[in-house]
Amino acid sequence: MSKKIIAESLRVAALSQRESQILELAAQGYIDNQISIQLGVSNSTVATYWDRIRAKLGANNRAHAIALGMPRNRLDHADEELSNFIVRRIQDEAIFVCDRTGSILSWNEGVHNLFGYEEKEWIGQHSSIFFIPEEKEDVNIEFEDAEKAGVSVNDRWHLRKDGSRFWGTNTVIPLVEVNHAGYAKIVRMKPEP
Repeated sequence: MSKKIIAESLRVAALSQRESQILELAAQGYIDNQISIQLGVSNSTVATYWDRIRAKLGANNRAHAIALGMPRNRLDHADEELSNFIVRRIQDEAIFVCDRTGSILSWNEGVHNLFGYEEKEWIGQHSSIFFIPEEKEDVNIEFEDAEKAGVSVNDRWHLRKDGSRFWGTNTVIPLVEVNHAGYAKIVRMKPEP
């Protein structure tokens, strides 16, 4: 192992648990305000942690700290990190993952823009949360259709947090290559029929 790699590893090891959490959330695409909400601390506390992280890692700025401090940011995982960052930032489409029971596991900014839910309100809900009342029983049909055909695409009404509705395309893709972990869902708004 080179002296440079050993030095980097020692700097990363010097980070506290909270500093490592902040670095991890930032690498996932969270901005400081979102990090403060996730960790239940103030924005100024997050800023103080960033000062410490930069000093410990010898980083010039936040992006440099992420590059230095996140072992997963090496080339072998760079595509995964970039994909996660991009998906979280997409604003015009709700893109998220559900487990096999329909429980929601992820969030992106499109979920907020289309449905009105913040991340903490969204994750853990059942995907039937955005089905209109008269179609709640259909939630499993789209999973079954996706399993049979490899994808399920349908246009239907979707329910927002405030109770209003919008017409949109709902695409469900089974995550077969990820040990059948569940389903990716993409919702796009479109003009009413």
